[in-house]
Amino acid sequence: MARASTKRGFTFKDFLVKLHLYLGLTLGLLFALLGLTGSMLAFDDEIVRLMNSDKLTSVEQDHMLSLEEATLLMQNWAETHDTKGELADIQPPTGSDGVYSFNYREGRRNVGAYKMDAYSGEILGEFRFTDTFMFTVMQFHEKFLAGGTGKTITGITAGTAFFILLSGYILWWPKKRRFKQAFKIKWNANTMRVLFDSHKAFGSALGLVMIVSAFTGFTMAFPEVFEAPISAFSERTQFQGPFESKDSGGEPLSLSALVMLVNERYSGGTITDIRLPKERTATYRLELKHDGDIHEDGDTILLLDQYTGAELINWSPSQMTAADSFFNWMRPLHEAQAFGLIHQILFAIAGLLPPFLYVTGVWMWLKKRKLNRKPKRAATAAA
Repeated sequence: MARASTKRGFTFKDFLVKLHLYLGLTLGLLFALLGLTGSMLAFDDEIVRLMNSDKLTSVEQDHMLSLEEATLLMQNWAETHDTKGELADIQPPTGSDGVYSFNYREGRRNVGAYKMDAYSGEILGEFRFTDTFMFTVMQFHEKFLAGGTGKTITGITAGTAFFILLSGYILWWPKKRRFKQAFKIKWNANTMRVLFDSHKAFGSALGLVMIVSAFTGFTMAFPEVFEAPISAFSERTQFQGPFESKDSGGEPLSLSALVMLVNERYSGGTITDIRLPKERTATYRLELKHDGDIHEDGDTILLLDQYTGAELINWSPSQMTAADSFFNWMRPLHEAQAFGLIHQILFAIAGLLPPFLYVTGVWMWLKKRKLNRKPKRAATAAA
């Protein structure tokens, strides 16, 4: 009588194991590098400020210069110094640093920023974020220092990472909900078992944070992938320009009048950036930050007529559709801006997970591969 075959078929779990393994082996290293650089970028502002404290901090005094006073001092200083380009936008002090930032541009590109002590009016020096170490880290994280092609690769890597993490969660999910056992690491076991337990435990503990990071990174890289399905439920707002100031031949609003108008009309908001009009028909563009905003510089963007202050655009959460809100959340979630310090700490720690998972995963794969070769060699020798 023939013996029934005990060989089982290729299951869905087998598929997930292969998917998890080969995606990790092919793009796991890139994912590890993105995680490591992302961990650093969670505190990029703090790192940049620490490394450039002489230009980015001031000593608090009783009187802070008004925006108009500071701008006049900057313009007078620029007339006697070799500044680069023309004044493009102004960032008033918004925190405890007490520093005005005057950004200059050549053509349509910002080329540098001059920092001014908001109390004394002293020019602290020129600051170029593009010359900092953290700018190089950011460029590597966004595009692997390879331009448009690199940006595509980072997007693909983020999408791949999402499936690596998701498949890992499905494989890890404990039977009968024995979660305590699933997080246990047998430290007194052999190296292979310790690495296997660590890979599962740390991956499951921090993987959800990295799933959010991978998903938002992929969405920012390829927004068109989501626009079509989301448009079935909600449309993104399309602005019909151009938005121009009505040149009446008069003088534009002074900065003090502009600030007063904005503070009265949009109470509760703090001006974080004022982009100056380049032409007679151009507009003032302002960014406002309110309590609870998820973007570092605020969620509100205003375009105002430079002569009358008339509102041409008020782009704020209250004006957004569901589709707008979905895409609006992607960057602050990805860049650890939305939920304050706890968000930054979580992303800084979770960013170390991909390198750990990659190293432990590759080590276990090589070790298992080596062990599987021994029986084959023994069988070959016996034959």
